[in-house]
Amino acid sequence: MARGSLLLVDDDEISSQILGYILVDEDYAVDAAATGGAALDKVKTNDYDLVFLDYMLPDMRGHEVAKRMRVLKPGIKIIFLTGYTRDEDTPEDLFEKILLKPVPPDIIVKAIKDTLG
Repeated sequence: MARGSLLLVDDDEISSQILGYILVDEDYAVDAAATGGAALDKVKTNDYDLVFLDYMLPDMRGHEVAKRMRVLKPGIKIIFLTGYTRDEDTPEDLFEKILLKPVPPDIIVKAIKDTLG
């Protein structure tokens, strides 16, 4: 039985696959989306314990996706992954954690455990 259900939202397919493999090895159920719109569709129809959300997506910015996710599922937990320095338009209270890419696998696993308990 999986430790939790995670959604990875990143348009970089290779990064998403690598992170997915790491998290599956840690006994998490993993789903993925490459756009903000696809992620919102998945959140509407599935219950995730945690979302890993990239900042730069092809159709919208990560903070826009997070705001919409919080409307759909107010208690959803989101970890923000970004390769960019802090964006003034990104309210930190939208996220449980903000991690700067590249993130070592052990830091990702620790962030999940810290967030989910």
